[in-house]
Amino acid sequence: MSVTELTAILKLTRQAVNAPLRALTDQGLVRAVSAQDDRRRKELGLTPAGRRLERQLGKERWRLGAALEAGGPEKAAAWREVMALIAGDEGTALAARMQAAPTREASTDEA
Repeated sequence: MSVTELTAILKLTRQAVNAPLRALTDQGLVRAVSAQDDRRRKELGLTPAGRRLERQLGKERWRLGAALEAGGPEKAAAWREVMALIAGDEGTALAARMQAAPTREASTDEA
């Protein structure tokens, strides 16, 4: 996946993804290499450590989903309201953009 594709999926600017992407790269979770067909374009992918973290987070996401489902719609809505307050305006706007974005399969090797 290219940086341009990532920004389109997240509906964010290159500037908005630059710092988080750099942090993930510095942590050894994401790799960025020049594309073979166009050296100016960076292709992003998960490193082995990034894939391990993705699997771990997938399990945690499942556990959270199961807990919210077990708690019922009222408790799930209350949790979402609290998370929106914690995230503030920026987090709420990102969540809205992410909800509107097309979904992808969670288990891919790309970032």
